[in-house]
Amino acid sequence: GAANAFAAPLVDSTPGATPGGSDPGRGVTASGTYTVTHEGPPGCVHGGAIAAGFEHVVERAEFLAGLGPAPRTVTIHYRRPTLLGVPLRFEADPPRPGPGDGGDDGGDDAVPGAVTVSARLVQDGQVTCEARAVRPPEAGPHQGRPENGSG
Repeated sequence: GAANAFAAPLVDSTPGATPGGSDPGRGVTASGTYTVTHEGPPGCVHGGAIAAGFEHVVERAEFLAGLGPAPRTVTIHYRRPTLLGVPLRFEADPPRPGPGDGGDDGGDDAVPGAVTVSARLVQDGQVTCEARAVRPPEAGPHQGRPENGSG
């Protein structure tokens, strides 16, 4: 959150971004500019900070679609360096059923019932990273926090 000095410096920029208030056919976006606090290679954003940004928009897209917290696998493909001090935008598509796969080999090992969110990071009009989040079917449509307060 805002009190965390290492939190991703992102601002949600999705119109009507409340459950049921956003067009279910639209995805979500979050924009910001990373600083030296998030530096990895010289002049570039650390991969872990980028992963946190993808988690942010994926979780938001799932929340707006009525899905609660659940485990997922996020695969990130780093296409080019993401630079510090340059505005950027994370974009996540709405969650969709499947295909989900049991591996990262591009094969046809689809997992029935999986939910997938595709996302990208755009900086200066170019995609620097792409991500795919797969929520397994056993995660279910959890709503809110578990009864024991964990999670």
